Amino acid sequence: MYTDKVTICIPVYERYDYFEEAISSAMNQTVSCKIIVNDNNSSHSKFKDFCSENNIEYHKNDVNVGVFPNWNKCMQRAKTPYVVILGDDDVLYANYIEKFLEAEERYSGLDFYYTNIDWLVDDVKKDWGFPAIYGLFDRSLDIQELGAKEWIGIPSISGTFRRDVMLEKPFAESFYGSNDWLWLYSNVHTLKVYGNKEKLYVYRRHGKQDSQANEFITYYWCYPAIYYIIHEVLNGKSQYAGEALNKSVSFALSSIYMFKFKFVDYYHSQNDNNLYKYYYKEKLSKKSRLLYAITLPRLVANQILKLYFAFKK
Repeated sequence: MYTDKVTICIPVYERYDYFEEAISSAMNQTVSCKIIVNDNNSSHSKFKDFCSENNIEYHKNDVNVGVFPNWNKCMQRAKTPYVVILGDDDVLYANYIEKFLEAEERYSGLDFYYTNIDWLVDDVKKDWGFPAIYGLFDRSLDIQELGAKEWIGIPSISGTFRRDVMLEKPFAESFYGSNDWLWLYSNVHTLKVYGNKEKLYVYRRHGKQDSQANEFITYYWCYPAIYYIIHEVLNGKSQYAGEALNKSVSFALSSIYMFKFKFVDYYHSQNDNNLYKYYYKEKLSKKSRLLYAITLPRLVANQILKLYFAFKK
C-alpha cells in the first residue's frame, strides 16, 4: 500500500552512524510513502550516494543553515498534507504511517499527531522518562496544564505535522534548544492534536546527539522560555498558571546558581536575537543577574582548577 498524504523527511548533517537504520525504517513501512533526505551541507557524499542507489529524493543546502532551519526546509520541500520529521539516529516502527492514517481518518483534520516512544539509552530500550498524556486534544489546555503541574514531556519528537500549519507557524530557528517542545507548547492549545499511546517511534540518546552536546542551551535556556509561554497561555484560564511561572523562574535561576553553562553560551544567550533571550532576559532575569554576578567568581575559579589539573597530568 502507498499513501500520498505523508512524507517522511530526514534532516541530516555529517553524522552517518545511524542513518541507514533510520532510513531503512522509513522505507520498510507497512504503508509506504514519499521519503526526502535534506542534507545540511555535509562534507561527504554518503547520504547522496545512498539516496541515489535507493531512488530516494535528496536535497543539499548550499550552506549549513542550522538544525531547526533545516527542519523547516523539510517542511518547505515536502508537498504532501502531512510531514514526519525522522531524526537520522532514530527509528520508526513498521506500522507508524499505518497507525497515523487510522488516526487521521478517525479524527479528520488533525494538525499534529504524536506517539508513545521507546527511549534507546546506551542501546537499552527504556520507557519515555517524562510525563505524557494521550488521546484527542482539540484546542485544549490539557497538555499545558500537565506541563505546569509536572514537567514538559510530550514526545513531540515522534510527531507528524500538518504541513500548512508548519508553514504558517514554523520552528523557531535562532539559538536552538528543544525547539520542538518550544513549538508544541506555544501552539498546542490552538491545534487539533491526537496522541497515540502505542510505542511507534524509537528515540536514541547518545553522546553525539545535538541535545547532549548542547545541554546548557537545550535545557537551561529552553525550559524557562517554555514554562513562561505555558504561564502566558494558562494565565487567567487555569489554576496552574502560577505553577508554570514558578518553574520558569526556578529554571532561569538554576542555570546561573548551578553554573551548568559555558560562558560563551551565556554571552550569546544574553546578546543574540533569539526567543530564549526574550523570555529570560526581558521577563525573568532581574534576580538572576545579581546571582550571576555572585557566582561568576566561583565559575572562573572552577575553570582555573580544571585547567591546572589538566596540565598537571
